[in-house]
Amino acid sequence: MHKYNPWLKVRNLTKEYRDSNWTRKILRRTPGLQEDRIVRAVDNVSFDIQQGEIVGYLGSNGAGKSTTIKMIAGILTPTSGTIEIGGINPFIDTYKHKMELGVAFGQRSKLLWDLPVKESMYYHAALYNIKEQSKRVYEIAELFEIHDLLKKPTRQLSLGQRMRCELALTFLHMPKLILLDEPTIGLDFDSRDLIHKVIKRAVSEYNSTILLSSHDLKDVESVCSRIVLLRKGRVLFDGSIEELSDKSGAVSTVVIGFPSDHTLPEMTRRIEEIPGVVSVVAKPDEVTVMYRGERIFNRILTMISSSRPILSLERKEPSLEDLIRTSYQDAKQ
Repeated sequence: MHKYNPWLKVRNLTKEYRDSNWTRKILRRTPGLQEDRIVRAVDNVSFDIQQGEIVGYLGSNGAGKSTTIKMIAGILTPTSGTIEIGGINPFIDTYKHKMELGVAFGQRSKLLWDLPVKESMYYHAALYNIKEQSKRVYEIAELFEIHDLLKKPTRQLSLGQRMRCELALTFLHMPKLILLDEPTIGLDFDSRDLIHKVIKRAVSEYNSTILLSSHDLKDVESVCSRIVLLRKGRVLFDGSIEELSDKSGAVSTVVIGFPSDHTLPEMTRRIEEIPGVVSVVAKPDEVTVMYRGERIFNRILTMISSSRPILSLERKEPSLEDLIRTSYQDAKQ
C-alpha cells in the first residue's frame, strides 16, 4: 500500500450477491437447492489513489472491476468495507460526491442523441451549476479539440468523435475524481492515441484523479502510472508496470553493440554472475543478454558502459499482457 495522503481510499471493500437458483430449479427440476448461494463479486479489496494520479484497474471478465467502479460511483452499495473520496463518504454526502465525480463508460452515452453536441454541453453545465457557461464550453472544446463538432448532432458523429465529446462532457465540470470504463472501445489507432493525449492533457490541466478500467492494455501503458490487478474479486497486484515485471519474473532481452576487443570473455563472465541474468550470448562486437527484472537491466548497462563505449542498444521486453498472464498463472499454482 502506498504511503501518502490519498484522494481515494478503498478499504476492505466487499460486494456479495444472492443467487437464488430459480432458473436452475425450474429448468432442471433439481432437488436440494432451497438455500441461496452467495456470490462474492468483490472480496476485501483495498487500494489508494493520490490526487492527480491515473491508475489502471485491470482483470479478466468477472474479476470485479465494473462492480468496484459502480460502488465508487455510488451506484451500488457495498456489502462491507469503506470508500472515502476527498475526505467524504459518498454514501452519506451524496450530493457533494456527485458534483465532484465524472464518469465515462465506453458503451453508454451522456450526449443527447438528436441534438447538437453543444446542447449537451450547456445542459450539463446547467446541471452542475457552472458559471460563465459559454466560456467553459469553449475552454473544454479547445482542450479536447472538438470545436468543429459542437454544431453536429450526436448521431452524425463517428465513434472516435463521440468518445472525444463524451470525455469533454465528463471533464466539463472539472471533477476531482473520474471513472473511465473502456473509454476507447472500438476505436481505431489514431482515435485511440488522440484520446490518450487529451486524457493526459486534461489531468495535467485539472489535477483530476482517474481510475481507468480497460481491456485494451495500450490504454493503460500509455496513460497510467500504476495498475491494480484483480483476480476473482481480490487484489493480486498493486504497483507500477516495472514492479509487476520484477514480480512476475518474465524474461526480457537486450542486445548491446560495442567496439570489439579482447576483454570480451571477462565481461561475459561478470555479466553471467549478476543475479537475475538467465543467459549471455557474446559476439566480438555485441552481447545478447536475457534477464529478469528492470533493475537487472540497469546493472548490465552500467557494467558494460563502464568499460567500453556503447554503439547500439535494442531491448525486447514482455508486454503488459504477458506480465498479467504470468501473474495469473503464478496465482493458480
